[in-house]
Amino acid sequence: IETTVVTYPLHDLILVDESERPVFDTCTIIDHIQSAVAPETWAHPSVSIQLDQQSMSLVIRQTPEVHKKIEAHLRELRRLQFKRLSKVIERFSKESESSDD
Repeated sequence: IETTVVTYPLHDLILVDESERPVFDTCTIIDHIQSAVAPETWAHPSVSIQLDQQSMSLVIRQTPEVHKKIEAHLRELRRLQFKRLSKVIERFSKESESSDD
């Protein structure tokens, strides 16, 4: 199969667990990508996924089709993160306003 290597920066992305707690475990991030995006493809010997801890990036060798799915998935995770953060800020603002009364 034809593969290419793409580096995906993660420094702005915080994954959360079922309890909405931040997850910083690199294995969890890699496991998440492998199970959420084209899980049937990761066992192929021509593909790989590694974390570059110095740059906080995933370095992924995959097919161009799967790279498109990874990009879309990371975009969706960022969108959900922004939405979740907005709710936290809104809740914090309301709590702050009520404590000022």
